[in-house]
Amino acid sequence: EVKPLAEIFYTWNEKTSRFEKKLPKNIGDFLTSGVIATWFMDDGSAKWKGHSNSVRFSTDCFKQEEISYLQRGLKDYGIDTTLQQKRKNQWTLATSEASKNVLKEVFSDKILPEFYYKVPWMD
Repeated sequence: EVKPLAEIFYTWNEKTSRFEKKLPKNIGDFLTSGVIATWFMDDGSAKWKGHSNSVRFSTDCFKQEEISYLQRGLKDYGIDTTLQQKRKNQWTLATSEASKNVLKEVFSDKILPEFYYKVPWMD
């Protein structure tokens, strides 16, 4: 059943009469190499292809505190990230250069060929 997952990742906002995305404190429990790869293929990008091995994960709609839960979950895989502000109340996660080898190990074999252009070390 999908409803229990929806209750974990969405909350009702009375002011806007809309559901809003949220990250639970235990988001790390949901992360697998396949989930990380899928997230990257959907909302990831090379930070500066040809000049950097860092990648970015979009986290625009989450609160800064929630993103810290995500950072802890990625750190459990050995992936170091920094939080970078895009706009007011919008953030993105950038991996460290040092995390390249870990990222390669965690998700390179799960990236579909159509998304190689997003990965600094694949073409």
